[in-house]
Amino acid sequence: MVESLDTSRSTVDRAIRRLRDAGLVEQRRGGYALTYAGRVAVEQHRSYRESLAATAAAEPVVAPLSPDTDLDVAMLRGATSQRSAEPSPYRALEPLHEAIGEADRYRGALPALDDPRHFRLLYEHVVSGGRPAALTVSRSLLDALREEFPRRLEVLLNRPEMELTTGPVPAYGLVVTERDGEETTTGIIYDDGTVHGTLRNDAEPAADWARERLATVAERATTVMPAEDRPADEGPSLDPVLEREGFVRPSESYFATRPTADPVDAWLAGPGLPEVQAGYAVDPTLERDGERTGMTDHLLSRVREGPVAVVGPPGSGKSTVCKRVACEWHRDGGTVFYREGGHQPGFDAVRALTAAVRDADDPLVVVEDCLAPDARSVFEVVASLDDGEAAVLLDSRASDWSDPPTDLPVEPPEAAEAIRMPSLLDGDAERLAERFERLVDAAVDVSAEQLRTAVRDERRPGDGAAPAEPLLLAHRLASRLEGRTTPSGLESAVEAVRTDLEERGDAAVAVGLIVNLLNAAGVPVHAAYVHAAVEADSDAVRSGLDALDGRVLFGRDTDRFRTVHDSWSTVYLRSALADGGADTLGRCCTRLLALGDTPDARAAAREAVTGDGTGAAAVLDRIAAAPGEWADDTTERLFGLGPDLPALAPALAGTDGQGELPAACSDATRGRVQGQRAESWMLAGDPDAAEDAYEQLREGAEAGRFGDASDRLVWRAIHGLGDVARRCGEFDRAEELMETAAERARAAGNERQAAVARMHLGVLAEYRGDLDRAERLLTGSLDDFADAGGPGDRADALDNLGIVYRKLGRYDDAAAAHRECLDIRRSLGDLAGEQRAVHNLGTLARHRGDLTTAERRFRRSLDLQTECGGPAAEAYVVGALGRVYLRRGHYDRAREALDRGLELARETGDRHVEMEFEIDHGLLAHRTGDAATAGERLERAVDLAREVEDRRGESDALRASGVVALESGDLDSAAERLSEARSLAAETGYRDGEANCWLELARLARRRDDGDVARRRLDEVFDITEAADNRLVRARAEAVQGAVTGDPDTIADAADRLRDAGAVPAALWATDLLVDACEAAGALDTAAGHCDRAVDLAREAGLTEDRERFAERRRSFETDPDPTTASSDTEHGTTPD
Repeated sequence: MVESLDTSRSTVDRAIRRLRDAGLVEQRRGGYALTYAGRVAVEQHRSYRESLAATAAAEPVVAPLSPDTDLDVAMLRGATSQRSAEPSPYRALEPLHEAIGEADRYRGALPALDDPRHFRLLYEHVVSGGRPAALTVSRSLLDALREEFPRRLEVLLNRPEMELTTGPVPAYGLVVTERDGEETTTGIIYDDGTVHGTLRNDAEPAADWARERLATVAERATTVMPAEDRPADEGPSLDPVLEREGFVRPSESYFATRPTADPVDAWLAGPGLPEVQAGYAVDPTLERDGERTGMTDHLLSRVREGPVAVVGPPGSGKSTVCKRVACEWHRDGGTVFYREGGHQPGFDAVRALTAAVRDADDPLVVVEDCLAPDARSVFEVVASLDDGEAAVLLDSRASDWSDPPTDLPVEPPEAAEAIRMPSLLDGDAERLAERFERLVDAAVDVSAEQLRTAVRDERRPGDGAAPAEPLLLAHRLASRLEGRTTPSGLESAVEAVRTDLEERGDAAVAVGLIVNLLNAAGVPVHAAYVHAAVEADSDAVRSGLDALDGRVLFGRDTDRFRTVHDSWSTVYLRSALADGGADTLGRCCTRLLALGDTPDARAAAREAVTGDGTGAAAVLDRIAAAPGEWADDTTERLFGLGPDLPALAPALAGTDGQGELPAACSDATRGRVQGQRAESWMLAGDPDAAEDAYEQLREGAEAGRFGDASDRLVWRAIHGLGDVARRCGEFDRAEELMETAAERARAAGNERQAAVARMHLGVLAEYRGDLDRAERLLTGSLDDFADAGGPGDRADALDNLGIVYRKLGRYDDAAAAHRECLDIRRSLGDLAGEQRAVHNLGTLARHRGDLTTAERRFRRSLDLQTECGGPAAEAYVVGALGRVYLRRGHYDRAREALDRGLELARETGDRHVEMEFEIDHGLLAHRTGDAATAGERLERAVDLAREVEDRRGESDALRASGVVALESGDLDSAAERLSEARSLAAETGYRDGEANCWLELARLARRRDDGDVARRRLDEVFDITEAADNRLVRARAEAVQGAVTGDPDTIADAADRLRDAGAVPAALWATDLLVDACEAAGALDTAAGHCDRAVDLAREAGLTEDRERFAERRRSFETDPDPTTASSDTEHGTTPD
């Protein structure tokens, strides 16, 4: 003991004597041992020290408690304490709320409510989860709950799983949650009514004490009973007109009378209100300013401030989160008027809804797919309501929100705040998988990371119609269940269904086509519709419907099928149309729409569904009662799908029995449909068919055949014809048509349409290289939009003006225009517009030589385009990435991107973009040593530029051709082409192109050993690049300048800046010049060192030929040390522009 305690022998002896005298130790053979009393004393001493340490650790949290508070030290020992502090005061409560959400059992006592989420989670625990809970609350808290959550409280009191008592409670909150037999105890410490902090303890002693304390509190409390005279949950009955037009009012009886779907079916089809109420849905996580919160809570707070629109791609969970908000609103005692998407007939009862809202307590109106033809009247409701009269929540696809109809009473971005659906964040996939496993009571045996990887692989970049990750995850999860035959991927599932239908015959194939068309277009799927559309006997049609059961169709809700998500059907149609399904689908459309015209068609459909159950033919009665209304609504939905799915164009052409309109259609609908046909043909890459469709629209509108819409449709037709001409390179015709469109708009007093036409004339001038005129027109349209347009119009003008500024070399002005545009796009929730603005900022960064920023912005642009774009948008996004790869020397990646971009440009018929890709392909071929292909591609680019009258593009193509000639040793041809390119650039005010031409001409002069001419040409480059801040071109010019003057330091500095910008091929080209200069000066060791660094740089970039070339140059210094062999008029390798 003396050695162990490091103390004197006398001190140890004295201590031993005292302990023996106290009876705590006794002498035994060989030493001393504790007595029983001694052992107990040691344990108590250790316990005291641990308790003292635990108390000290918890002191910041328990400080507000009075000295006589009965919080046992068992709650402190081993506890995790957390203060509630700004800027996130409720973060201390998050572990408790998470525990309540996951608990199998809940026990608690609360003097006050820490956060409304606590009560909502308890409600979910009992009502949705059917799990037991016991809670004692103070009298003041009970009163507050009755005032704030009256209906939700009454529902809880009527559930057998809930024991609610009231009476004296401790000054702190105490909650015990149990999951899988493990208990967690949480103490909530208050300070003057607000949460001061929490104590969380997983130790058994804490749980034992807490259970005893809660039992004692409950014994002294009184059971809270349901109010005998509580008002019926229903409130006033829903107006039958609103009910007919698709509205429901969630209530306890509503949920009690509607079955809850099988969890797997609900996840594949999308949960309805009953399933969301039952807890099937997972709340998306929203990240804002570095903080994460639930999307539902965020929407609940925002919708109190004004109308909100949830915007996102298909399958991102928009409608599900809207249902979550509606259920929360109902639970909190509010009145909800909910309309799901895809309902017939359309919503027109604006007065009825407005009146119902004004008579309701705390009303919330929710309308899904608000920009669909059947739902747009909700904007009349928004315009008619005063501030604060009702909360309004809408949802819309991002593509629709970005390009809304022009005939609404208020522009959507001005009517509602757009809140974008968040992408899946870390942890969201795990929560989805855990919720799914709990619902189906089975393990899916796959990690969340595996799920996310599979989903990301399935969602192709650039596929704007691709379903979002949540929908794809749902299909992946469903496929993991034992006994399910659903293939793991959505596209695999689609192909499996198509194969099954093909094995059943042509009628089943037709059933698959029409069912998925109806679903993708948001038209309810009725058996009567399918029988009417498919020309086959009823048994064959039923066989096709049976094949879709459980995969596309999931039972019936009244007289309509419950269906898979509409995005699934879009994927199905894309696949089927690619395999030649347009003819069959077109005939099915014509037969379906004939229901609006002929009683015989309705009678045949009625006979076919006889025996399918009560109500199967009810939809036919509704058609007979209002055939024109049904025909307009159905037609607009079907044809409205065309621009989003251009492959439908042949099926909806309106000729040869394909998509012919019924006579019941109104004149206005006929005009709108013709415009949609034209747009679909253009997007499908058939400008000839688009031109024919626009001509038919123009002819009909000028003849007044489209009623009151005729004047507006004349302008649309002329403007559309101008766009077709522009894309085909017929610039004179395009300008004539755009001028006509502007004149028609001014004559009609439509200043906005006139400003739009003026803006597109500016775009046309930019295409033709007349940048001064383009600036004047675009600046004028920007001024016009201040009076006659909306923020979206201003953003369009700013984006186009930014492009012109960039081409004029006014980079700061360009950046300012694009950034202002980006701010507007984001404020409007305009995903497609945001994608364009980000892309243009990336292009600007590339021109400034900041390739890292450029690539980052282009990748962001591609992510946004995946959610909202089409083939035309994808072409320029992947093309931009290809150009960055080209400058970086990533030639394989560049070739892949440029091939894809050229394919899309040809698919959409945009010859201007095709010309740009031909230039890029020519440069790529040159840099990879294929001189013959380079020449062919660049000659093709020059021809295309001249055909489409694009003088700027012609300058680029000629300059690229001149560079190839220069670096191939054909100096005369290089001089001719570069001089012509420079003249074109100067004539069109194309300062960026002019600087590049002067640079190549300086290189040419150097090759001809004419240093004075080279220096004068370089001075031109420096003048332009200094004003425009074009760092890459300036660095290359300085490298040439150093080579002309024999200054290795200048070349080295330029090479370093090119390397730092990520322009590896350009940096290697400059290093070649540097090695030449060092070699000419006799500095062979220095030259060899530069070769070594170039070898490393080329190796890192994967440029094998450059690496081998520099290695060979390095070896030459060891075998040929004579500096006179260096040639200052020869450049090694190639240089990018």
